[in-house]
Amino acid sequence: MRNKLLGILLTQIAAFALVAGASAGELKPGYLHGVWTVDNKENCGNSDIEHLSFAPDGTFKSERFKITDAVGYWREKDDVIQLHLVTSPAHFDKRLQQFQGHFEYFLVQVVPIDVAEDKLRVFGLIGEQITKATMVRCGK
Repeated sequence: MRNKLLGILLTQIAAFALVAGASAGELKPGYLHGVWTVDNKENCGNSDIEHLSFAPDGTFKSERFKITDAVGYWREKDDVIQLHLVTSPAHFDKRLQQFQGHFEYFLVQVVPIDVAEDKLRVFGLIGEQITKATMVRCGK
């Protein structure tokens, strides 16, 4: 019970931090269009690292090893990026490899906290899990 209450409290604190940080990163129209990867520009040429492609028509895909492993629709509203994606639970955690080939719907909400021309720091919320990431633009 204590762990559940602590989890709820941490989720609420994190959600507040996400909302408070939303004003820190305004996105201009078309900002996300193109290919992005994580951490640094050197990863743009590394097919082992996830690459996200955001299309102007509101679709996106995630690729690793030059294989598409997640697809869906995205939209940006009130400085929150919503990703409605279909993927395997194995996409999120290597320990879930037994679910490879089994696909689920996931809602991912991303709040930009620092927006630069070709770099974006974000907090992401998947269910009750919160993650922080730096995304860099590889190309349009």
